[in-house]
Amino acid sequence: KLAVEANAKNMNDLKLQKSNEVKVAQEILEAAQALAKDLETKEVVVKMKAGEGGRAFGSVSTKEIATAFKEQCGVEIDKKKIQLDEAIKNFEASVNQDVSKLAELRYLIKQAQQLLDKVDVGTYSLVAYIDLTLARQLAEDVCNQENPSEQDIHTQVVQLKEAIDAFQKMLVAIDDTQRQIKVYAANNTIYVCQDRNDEITIFSIDGKCIQYIANPLDNTTTEIFVEHKGVYFVKVGIELFKVFVK
Repeated sequence: KLAVEANAKNMNDLKLQKSNEVKVAQEILEAAQALAKDLETKEVVVKMKAGEGGRAFGSVSTKEIATAFKEQCGVEIDKKKIQLDEAIKNFEASVNQDVSKLAELRYLIKQAQQLLDKVDVGTYSLVAYIDLTLARQLAEDVCNQENPSEQDIHTQVVQLKEAIDAFQKMLVAIDDTQRQIKVYAANNTIYVCQDRNDEITIFSIDGKCIQYIANPLDNTTTEIFVEHKGVYFVKVGIELFKVFVK
């Protein structure tokens, strides 16, 4: 493939494409979950020719099962998404369709890739990046199998969820360390400069709440007047600062 120039328009188009892929994966997941829930209450009968003792000639195919669902229940199912633990021959059996879990795994793969595309490896934890990359690749390998087992799908769903959760927590932690907050005091006034609009709480030296500001203006300096001079504690979001008002 030819390289595409990394200009503002192309980067924005790529972001929109990634966002749309995640949206489509979410819609597929929701549709699969709804189908799985609907199938829980349905049963179908597939007739076969049998010899002496009720032993069937051959076995019931996934195509026959899909046809039975369509004719008897009015539900269309892709035969490729029907998984049988063993061939149905001379015994009563039920269909276990794990399409919901497989769709969930595909959605998680899209979500993981979107997270990986957001970051510059050089500025983030390499371990977390590698863990999420490997978990995403293993999950994709399972999805690409012709008939992945229910256990393999479940295992990859759990592992990929854990990797995504760990990666998101790492992003939040790094974001907090890169915050810019400055707190100082002058003329009976406490000044709080921050790059976000986290809540601000002022405490006296004995722990009494003096003032609380729930939604300060973003990227501005907040001025809080205090009546008495002395030591105060200023909490900005989760960060705590100590100032002396002269």
